[in-house]
Amino acid sequence: MNEQIMLVEIDGYNKATGLEETLRFCDGLAYRLRPTETPANALYRPFVLDPGWCRVDVFSKPGQYSHVTPGEVILQDMSGSLGAQLINYAFDGRRIVMRIGDRGAAYPVGFVTVINGTLDGQPTFNWDRIIFRPADLTAAMRKPLQTERYAGDNVLPNGVEGVDDLKGRVKPIVLALASNMTPQLVNTSKLIYHVSIPVGTAAVSVSAGRDKGVPLVAGAAYVSIADMLTNAPAAGQYRVLSNAVDGCYVRLGSSPAGAFTLDAAYGTATDRTHAQVWRRILLYAGVAPEAISDADVAALDAALPAEIEFAVFDETTVDAVLTDVATSAGSGWIGDELGIYRITQWSAPAGTPVATLSTPRMDSMGIADPVGNGDVAPAYLVTVQWGRNWTVQPDSALGGDKTSVSDPVRAPGGRAGIAARAWLAVETRTVTARDLSVQTAHKNAVELALTSLIADQAAAQSFANAQLALYGVDRHMTQLSQWLSPAQIDVIRPGVVVTVKETRWAYDAGRMMRVAGVKIDRGTGKTELNCWG
Repeated sequence: MNEQIMLVEIDGYNKATGLEETLRFCDGLAYRLRPTETPANALYRPFVLDPGWCRVDVFSKPGQYSHVTPGEVILQDMSGSLGAQLINYAFDGRRIVMRIGDRGAAYPVGFVTVINGTLDGQPTFNWDRIIFRPADLTAAMRKPLQTERYAGDNVLPNGVEGVDDLKGRVKPIVLALASNMTPQLVNTSKLIYHVSIPVGTAAVSVSAGRDKGVPLVAGAAYVSIADMLTNAPAAGQYRVLSNAVDGCYVRLGSSPAGAFTLDAAYGTATDRTHAQVWRRILLYAGVAPEAISDADVAALDAALPAEIEFAVFDETTVDAVLTDVATSAGSGWIGDELGIYRITQWSAPAGTPVATLSTPRMDSMGIADPVGNGDVAPAYLVTVQWGRNWTVQPDSALGGDKTSVSDPVRAPGGRAGIAARAWLAVETRTVTARDLSVQTAHKNAVELALTSLIADQAAAQSFANAQLALYGVDRHMTQLSQWLSPAQIDVIRPGVVVTVKETRWAYDAGRMMRVAGVKIDRGTGKTELNCWG
């Protein structure tokens, strides 16, 4: 095998020239690309002391999934000349790419991409070295989700931007279902409410509008904002403007007696799954479609095709909402070394293992968690909160007459009367999955409480059953320090299935496990792994 080399490419903004440049470094001796490679004859300067291998964990315990622990890329600067150059560059949020391969390999196809991500901030400048802190693509999502804000410049009776009290407030985004939501009043003169900005290629629709829980009559849909501003609904009615350009608005024909709520939904049922909402958030955040794993989205859709409740009304960040959606599905998300955003539902190890990790190449091994759920014992009971109601309304906030058989109060799902009032009075509902036999062996068996965005009771029950099957049995979280072969390095990634074989702890026949966390030193092959199963 030829000598391996690490190539590091860092984008920086040169404040002196006002241009972005790609700075190139390597370990060992200097390296230059061939005239036929791109960019032709590019020079990699030999300043890399430590490539800073990062650690990726996709599962720690139920509800705690993906986490990236960045390494530190250390450049040698004994003379101080490199620091004198780089001190005038801005690096925060810019690209860093690390590749490893044989010196004689073709670039870039002959190299393995170790990380394709961004820099968290500026490097640290020490006396004889410069330290960069890369992160994976998740760092690029640590930015505000909603940049559209109300201008607050209505000239009443016209306008849909509110007045001073709304100025600067973020606009709502409906990304799936938003049952019994309270829309934002943006024009007090014409009783115009804002439901959602446009996001994606589909429109947000309104299936019901209620005043104090009592349904209003839907009038003809508007075709434009001008149409909505000009033509009022009849008294007791509401009319909707809904398209993929203007977003969604509702105008009332008369002032409501109490809280005006409505049921909103993005697109069709197939648009409202965990996977599709996760993908839509990335697209809205500016991620290219080809940088999102279609296979992962399809796999999660197949595993959990249920509709979800999801809308955003307050300040938040892209990474926070991506995590909310993924966690609700028992999943984690990362940006991988190839620059692709991935989402994977955590599941029991199954299928054909990609490698066997065994004693001859094992440096150390221990069972960090003999239960596998981060608690004292397996779970005998799983509770899942589901079916969010976006506006809780007790009886005192509702109209109608709860003692009457013709009580007009209604709620999502066709609920009427007492059933509607019961639904409107609470924020979420609960399903449980229980296996009392777990307590036979484990007297301290635990209750696992989860919250999901799932909107349907049957789907929520299936999810609870699946989580009990996952965490209601003994599983190990085993920590390994292992010397991997080049072939193993190429296939071991977070989430893959391996066989762990050792003479202790009944691992002698080989235990099938899923890789929950990994840190690979691609230079030496020394690897730290957390394996679960």
